[in-house]
Amino acid sequence: MESITTHSKTILKWSRIRLTIKDGGIFLDGWKTGQPDKQAAAFVYYPGETGRVYAAYYNGRQIFHFGVNGSHIHPAIQVWTKRFLPPSAVISHAKERSAAELMKRRTMSNEPSPQEQETLRQVAASIWQPWIVNYWDMNAAVGNILATVTGEILKCSIAYSFVPQQILDPFRKPLLRHAWKLVRKYFKQIILENYKISQNQRYQSCIYVAAANWRSQIEMASAGI
Repeated sequence: MESITTHSKTILKWSRIRLTIKDGGIFLDGWKTGQPDKQAAAFVYYPGETGRVYAAYYNGRQIFHFGVNGSHIHPAIQVWTKRFLPPSAVISHAKERSAAELMKRRTMSNEPSPQEQETLRQVAASIWQPWIVNYWDMNAAVGNILATVTGEILKCSIAYSFVPQQILDPFRKPLLRHAWKLVRKYFKQIILENYKISQNQRYQSCIYVAAANWRSQIEMASAGI
């Protein structure tokens, strides 16, 4: 993440996340520091290709889309815009996945079962709001990112929460192949620790910062982008 300062009468600090999506595009997610839900922007571009640029800006009231030659809204930006919709509209997106897609995922090896997905969703809800995670497809990629986010939160807040070593130690292994299984295994303890951290004014920022920094990446993984 990078911090960007703009020079004007009022100095604003912006935070930015950069990630590469599956089709090779570069996705940038930026927001005013401390106000990710009030002033934010997204940008997608393709290095080496001419004219493929997509952008959007949210000013707290409206979302503005920009493209080249009237191009369509990029799928990654479509995912990004959902976070600014009313909760009822966001939740309704959970119904968009077809039965065939769900059945295909259930038969894939190393993918969470429906029951395991709900367990992962409970952990995600303890970091983000339930209405945010309700529409996510809690696939293995999402679960692996969730494990990384969990590890960051636990390590950030260890001075306060006295995280038991048997919980913290497994999350110190960033290269674990199926990290989502750790989240499933320790989900009750993780939810409890996140609750304790969220109630402490000094350390609750560990959750807020991790949630903001990883939201785009986990939403892209949910959408398969």
